[in-house]
Amino acid sequence: MMNWLSLTQKRVITCILPRIQIKPFRFFSAKVTIESEKKLRIMAESSKPKFARFTYPEAREDHTISDTFHGVEMKDVYRWLEDPDSAETQQFVNEENKISQPFLDCDERKSIYEKLLKLWNYEKYGCPMKHGNYYYFNKNSGLQNQSVLYQQKTLSDEPSVFLDPNALSEDGTIALSQISFSENGKYMAYGLSESGSDWVKIHVRDVEKGKDVDEVLEKVKFSDISWTKDNKGFFYGCYLDQEGKTDGSETKQNENQKLYYHYVGKSQKEDILIAEFPDEPTWRMYVKFINTMSNVAMALVSALQVNALSDGKSIGKFNLDIGTIVSLSGKKEYSEVFFNFSSFLNPGTIYHYDFRSKDFQPKIHREIKLNLQDFKPTNYDVKQIFYNSKDGTKIPMFIVQKQADVVKPRPCLLYGYGGFNISIQPTFSLTGLLFMETFNGIIAYPNLRGGGEYGEKWHNSGRLLNKQNVFDDFHAAAEYLINNNYTSKDRLVIQGGSNGGLLVCACINQRPDLFGAAVAQVGVLDMLRFHKFTIGHAWCSDYGNPNEEEHFKNLLKYSPLHNVRTPQTPKEEYPSTLILTADHDDRVSPLHSLKFAAALQTAVRNSPFQNNPILLRVYSKAGHGAGKPTSKKIEEAADVLTFILKTLNIDQFNI
Repeated sequence: MMNWLSLTQKRVITCILPRIQIKPFRFFSAKVTIESEKKLRIMAESSKPKFARFTYPEAREDHTISDTFHGVEMKDVYRWLEDPDSAETQQFVNEENKISQPFLDCDERKSIYEKLLKLWNYEKYGCPMKHGNYYYFNKNSGLQNQSVLYQQKTLSDEPSVFLDPNALSEDGTIALSQISFSENGKYMAYGLSESGSDWVKIHVRDVEKGKDVDEVLEKVKFSDISWTKDNKGFFYGCYLDQEGKTDGSETKQNENQKLYYHYVGKSQKEDILIAEFPDEPTWRMYVKFINTMSNVAMALVSALQVNALSDGKSIGKFNLDIGTIVSLSGKKEYSEVFFNFSSFLNPGTIYHYDFRSKDFQPKIHREIKLNLQDFKPTNYDVKQIFYNSKDGTKIPMFIVQKQADVVKPRPCLLYGYGGFNISIQPTFSLTGLLFMETFNGIIAYPNLRGGGEYGEKWHNSGRLLNKQNVFDDFHAAAEYLINNNYTSKDRLVIQGGSNGGLLVCACINQRPDLFGAAVAQVGVLDMLRFHKFTIGHAWCSDYGNPNEEEHFKNLLKYSPLHNVRTPQTPKEEYPSTLILTADHDDRVSPLHSLKFAAALQTAVRNSPFQNNPILLRVYSKAGHGAGKPTSKKIEEAADVLTFILKTLNIDQFNI
């Protein structure tokens, strides 16, 4: 199989006053029955939680700041919140956390947190991968903050620790973000990130010695590590000219990435500059040597289909249930392949197949077992339905729920993304399972336009000037669930992160009457300035560039920051909203969430029709999501589930 060098432009998403302490509380009359020592069921009689009035921090408005777009002046009164290092911004964050944290810190949260700890404590494995003379795989014993990379000579040998990121920091915030082995397996280059940032430092480990060589490559971001066939070194991209902070808390735009070649054993100063494009500062580059298996190519359809590379003819297939191949490993030098199958109800089954075998049946290498007593996937229903969007387009949606004899409204979590050609596939979510188990809830995953589920046409129908289709699809999903008796407004929460955070916040602006609660995580919310920070310029491919008039007009129609309003009727009341971000998110800077929260709280502050809380929670030493330690994942999951419990009409609370 021929190998080749590909040097291309990479333009894809890399896919965030006076001292006040108010402790709002929830009023309900309830019947409490103890069914067992471990299960508490609360049957709430009120149709909707009621809250004390919130007093939000006063966010200063600076009316002297504005931008002019194509003759239209746009005030940006919260521009000062774009500076993460200013004392005023830090005070705003502290005051917001002083409201959100007490609201979430309650007895119910303690129960949820303890249950999450228990459920999270099971062994998790990654697919084995062979490099040189050894197999490698990732394993987390349960509650380790970071997974550990293990090495073994054969699949039956006792594995030994090859690299443990947990030993690199006390709080688990240093993560192993990428690995790349030389062709002969003698060296492993690996990237470490800190506090959830996209910035990476590349180290090189001698496999036989189990020790790192001296050099460390810094200011690396959005880069592959591509070894040459002679095993002497690798290509990588970095931003050596980036000035100021490079720890993930900065907002400076990432520009002028350069492509270098690094020889093992030499310092970064001696690296060879391969390419740069000073006239195109937003371009990114990568080098990729293609090294697929020599006799097969694989793709997921209704099964894992195997085809010969020589003529494309089908060799056979591995039959699977509804689910997703979340990882696959194999190289042309070896006849073995491993793949990890996951689904809504399966945390993972790792299969092993050797193409030298005459029996075309993969063997189970390892099954990942949940720490949940009496859990049976057969007690759940998983189905895919199609519903009509506003323009009549049929939109697919997965609905997962516990089996029940009577169909009646239940708490429902509606999760969406809809962008950047990314497909929402059936994969396992421990938080989702806990939502169904604890609240007797339903989870719904619509495959919105803008994703990649039906190819580029589906993607294009939800991007640029067609972006409103994505929001319409999400509204229609909520209407379908309500109209078909799956849930009701007061039991329905919507959730999304990053581009999905934009989705959630745009939808609560446009249709606040549909939702009982909303959780927006690390969202892109200022659609007129997103392209000015870190890697935001790369997202113009989906959103459009506000410097172009037609895109400015379109972005202004749905930009969450620019479309907040004061409720004038009960129908216009915003749902209870939790806005989540993190101080080291250099993918979607926290400034988006800060500005939106300030604008929304100001808009609803004096409205007699707004009683639902609008809360902002800012996490420390965390980023956009990648590399997040287990402790912080559990903390955030407990916050989200507690918020849902306190703001929705929850009929059952099973602990």
